[in-house]
Amino acid sequence: MTGAALGEAKFHRLIEVYLAKTNDTVVITDGDLREGTPGPLIQYVNAALLRGSGHSSEDLVGRPLATLYPRETFPRILEQLQDTAENGQPLQHDTQSLDGNGRAVWLQVNTVPILDPNGKLLHFIRIGRDVTVRKRIEQERETTQRLLASVFGVIDQALGVVDDAGNFMMVNTAVTRQLGWSVFDLIGKPFTEVIDESSRKWLTRQLAVREEIEQTCRLPTELLHRNGTVITGEIVSATILQPDGRQYRVITFLQRAASATAVPEVPIQATIRDVLKRHGSPAAIVAGKVQLVGLADVREKLGERWGEVSTNVLALAEHILRRHIGPKDSCHRTADDGFLVCFAELGEAEAQIKAQTIAEEIRSTLTGVAPEMASARVEGFAAKVSIETSESGSDEAIIQALEGRLTRERKRLEGGALDALRSGLANAQILFQRVRTDTNQIAPFTMVRLPKPLEFALDTLRALGRPDYGLEAELLLLTGAAERLLSELTANRTDVILVPVRMSTLLQRRDAERWLQIARSMALPGKRRLIVEITELSRDTARSRMTDLVMMISSLCRAVAYELPVPDPGFVNGLPTTVPLATIPVQRLGNEDGAGHVAAATKLTKALQNRNCRLLVKNIASPIQAMSLAKAGVPLILTQQEPGAPS
Repeated sequence: MTGAALGEAKFHRLIEVYLAKTNDTVVITDGDLREGTPGPLIQYVNAALLRGSGHSSEDLVGRPLATLYPRETFPRILEQLQDTAENGQPLQHDTQSLDGNGRAVWLQVNTVPILDPNGKLLHFIRIGRDVTVRKRIEQERETTQRLLASVFGVIDQALGVVDDAGNFMMVNTAVTRQLGWSVFDLIGKPFTEVIDESSRKWLTRQLAVREEIEQTCRLPTELLHRNGTVITGEIVSATILQPDGRQYRVITFLQRAASATAVPEVPIQATIRDVLKRHGSPAAIVAGKVQLVGLADVREKLGERWGEVSTNVLALAEHILRRHIGPKDSCHRTADDGFLVCFAELGEAEAQIKAQTIAEEIRSTLTGVAPEMASARVEGFAAKVSIETSESGSDEAIIQALEGRLTRERKRLEGGALDALRSGLANAQILFQRVRTDTNQIAPFTMVRLPKPLEFALDTLRALGRPDYGLEAELLLLTGAAERLLSELTANRTDVILVPVRMSTLLQRRDAERWLQIARSMALPGKRRLIVEITELSRDTARSRMTDLVMMISSLCRAVAYELPVPDPGFVNGLPTTVPLATIPVQRLGNEDGAGHVAAATKLTKALQNRNCRLLVKNIASPIQAMSLAKAGVPLILTQQEPGAPS
């Protein structure tokens, strides 16, 4: 259907309504641009301009156009009007106008020259839109960028910003000082320009693999100085996702200190002999073993690629290990793809935690070297062992004695844990442990737990790099929670039950399906009371991976919680936005004297509060420790289950 043409009267009426209702400012002037005049005179202003400027119509009509603009900007506007009049075409530009109070307002102005049939200039129509907010944002962004560039420039570490194509967008002056490359050498060039050619292919592949699962990763590499010198070092790459979906990297180029790759000044053999000399025989030594297990299978899977990968595997593992041990600790590479460490200043418990931490980081890093590395294990174990003078006759005898003692102690602990789980899981009584608030009130949270002997056995195996019985324990805990929820269907209970499951279980399809099968079978009222607590994340787990897990299981439970791997408020920023609860074992909060626990817990609590997320600190050992955390404002507290205490 074709509409009828507008009549002249109706058309004029529509124009009048538009001018009265529009939020855009409209000014009509005459066309007087003669020299010696104050410029065009205002003949019409609409209601939007009067509202925005604070002027009345009487204040403006008949006055020069310059009345609306700061004195210093109007000469430029006059030049634009002259250009527009000469070419007879509209012009768009941004300019500042003055309101009735003299305050500057930014406008995007379209100027239209009105000419008669003979080309004589009659009027200017200027239509303006307020863009003050946009301009302020742009100015703030420019200020922020200048500030960041200034900070970026004075940082002493060599830094580069790399676009999604892998090319440098920015480098700081430290790159020039330390590696010799100037800004002009690198901008627009691949970041591998500062990497030795022998490492480029391997490093690019590792970054691609690691960025799928980690937001930040650290990799050893050979850096290339502009003069051709090869420098042993490493890079730290942090991936930053922009609102437009593009990914950028901030890469730190670190030179490794000479002592980091050199043989320790005091070899492990000399350390042992010194201890025997000072303390007599037998002497107690806190020693540890970090070992890569199963590399034979990896060699077979990789085939010809093993030669390329193997040159980096043990070097990467040793680099990570040496970064963790202290300056007085001694280290020795063994013949069975492992490292023997003598801890000079750590107690047995601290050394065990350190060995486990090293093993976990090596394990997660090597998985990025090649997917096949996931089938290899990295075991970390430490214990206090004794050694006698008779065993220190040669370097080989000392190494064999330490390895033998550690192996026997490990087998003893491992065997005891396996026996406890074999006999205990079949008829274990699941415990439901209540959570308290910072005011010592019972919170509407219940944590499903194994009996302490079985929890201790599982923790022992995990510390030894053994995943045995982990899935069976998780299935038992989920089944116990489901049975309790089923029995309470008619009780109108509203409290929630926290059930732990390891991240590795959910990422392995076969294990995940066994766990999810039980979760899917639960009735809807039960699912509404279930919180799934995902545990054993790495400290570099990518937010995208955590978000994927939330999406996978969110329909099967009321909410998803995460166990924090580190007491770092920065990690909180990487949590999915829908996580209402974060947990952390108290052992990860710091010193056993309690001061470190409180300080770390306070920072985490504040960081989580900003995200409407609460913190639950688990496994608190004593009432005094619980009281200290409660006074610090930790919202939720779970103490250790006392033997014989009711659940």
